Order: sequence, then C-alpha cells, then structure tokens
Amino acid sequence: HNFPVPKFWRSEFWRAIKELKSWQPTALITHTRFFMPSLVGGIITKIQKIKWVHVEHGSGWVDAGSVLVNFCSYLYDQIIGRWILAYSDEQVCVSRDVERFIQTKLWAKRTMVIYRWVELPKVTRRWKWDDKIIIGYIGRLIKWKNVESFVRATYQLDPDMREHCRFMVVWDGPEMEHLKLIDTDRIFEFTGNKPFQEALEIQASFDIHIHCSSPWGWLATTILQAMNFGCLIVATPFEWALDVLIDGKNAFLLNNESPESITLGIERAYANFKSKDIFAQENRYILEEKFTWENTIDEFVKIFKKHG
Repeated sequence: HNFPVPKFWRSEFWRAIKELKSWQPTALITHTRFFMPSLVGGIITKIQKIKWVHVEHGSGWVDAGSVLVNFCSYLYDQIIGRWILAYSDEQVCVSRDVERFIQTKLWAKRTMVIYRWVELPKVTRRWKWDDKIIIGYIGRLIKWKNVESFVRATYQLDPDMREHCRFMVVWDGPEMEHLKLIDTDRIFEFTGNKPFQEALEIQASFDIHIHCSSPWGWLATTILQAMNFGCLIVATPFEWALDVLIDGKNAFLLNNESPESITLGIERAYANFKSKDIFAQENRYILEEKFTWENTIDEFVKIFKKHG
C-alpha cells in the first residue's frame, strides 16, 4: 500500500492510457519522483511529445528501517528519480526543503516552489484536563516520523514539570507497540486510530504541538493545522518546518531530531508559554499569505501559459 504499482497486466490500464491520448492534452502533471506513476507519466509525455510538469514532495532519502529496502530505494532514486527530474520540463517543489534536497542531491535544475493549497477546517477544542498543559503529536506512527525521540524526550524533563503536563500521541501505525513499550511509566495517552474530524478536535486541544520528524518525509500538513489551531509549536527543521517557522517568532525550532534536542524545545515552550497568543497571530498571517487556493492556482496557470 505504500508503493503503488500500475497494473500493466490489466486491460483497464491500457484503456486508461488510450483514453488519455484521446484527450489530446498539452501537458501532464506527475507527483513524487519515487512512485511509479511518475515514471509512467513521464514516458507518456515523451511518447506523445507533450509538456511534463513534475511536482515533488520528498525532501530526503527513504529510511524504511531496513538496510536492504533503503539500499534498493536509494538505487531507484539514483536511476529513476534522477531521470524524472532531468527530463521533466518543470519541477515544482512543495517546500524549500524539497527544493534544496533535489537541487543538491539529485541535480535538479528547473525548480520552483509552489505551496499547495490546504483546506484548514475550523474545529473546537475538544479536551482540557485540570489546567494541565497538553503536549502532543498527531500523525502516522512510522519510523521517519521519529515519535520515539518525542517519547524518550519526555523522560528527560524535570519530574515537577511533567506533573503539570499531559502527553498524547494521536493516530496509529506500525510503531505503536514499540512506543508503548518504551513508555515505561505510562505517561502517554495513545489514542489509536481516530476518525479525521475527531483527530483534528484532539489536535486543537494541544497547547504544545510536537513536530519531531527525521529528515526524510513528505510535507507535513499537521504543522499547518497546528498553526491554524493556535498551538505553540516545537519542531525539528524538516518536512516544511523551515518554510513556515522562524525560531522565537512563531515557533521553537530544534537543531536536530534527537531526544535531547526535543527535550530542550519542550522546556523552552513551557517556559515561554505566555507567547502562545503572539505566536498564534503570526501563524495566522503566514497561512493567509502563503496557502490560499487562489495563490496555488495562479502559480500553476503561469506555468501552463509559459509552455503554451
């Protein structure tokens, strides 16, 4: 499910290709160099001699927790990923972090950044516990989200500070049981899988949102949600963080993804909790400036006009 493969052996696939040709498109958009549909889309553009606009989301090498899988992924990226970035007519990056990576590691040259439009729903705060500060993570529990470092970081906090906080991990994933095992004192609440709306309501209850991702990963919409909800944000400098967060102005940025760094970030947020409303105002301004539907459409229209 994490690596979609086009069903070349099915007649439906070839009917879809034939129908696409009948539309006589002048351009084709693909997303993410690492997925095979981008390779297939690129081949179609070369056969039909149409423009190829590739939108890239990945800001690092794959880290799947397996030496063999990582090695195979790296080879795929070096061969197929480079081909996609070399032969697409435009490379649209969803963040500066993505642009930096494909320019320096995969030699991409025709790059630009277009922030995607994100619909940020209005939800109400769901919970509040005994005036405790709620510190939480929301997202898939997979290795490169680095939630283990968040859990370990909380055990390095002063015990008196921990007593005034409530810690939450919202959502599910293959790392769930491992995270429960290292939470030896059971200080975390693991909600498991939740309906999307309910998960948002829980995130809206966070006083401090933890973005603990490692360098690999897609663009993190959860950061934008936290900005929208007015949470104080403690963030590693990955997955879009550097595009929207400035240390001390609208968030507390970390030097790296280690437990020690996350601990320091939580301590800073706790000590400067009075900054929450000021940071929230700055975050609302950034969201309105960069992530509107109109801005996204306008930027893509410019690309299509450029290529006639």
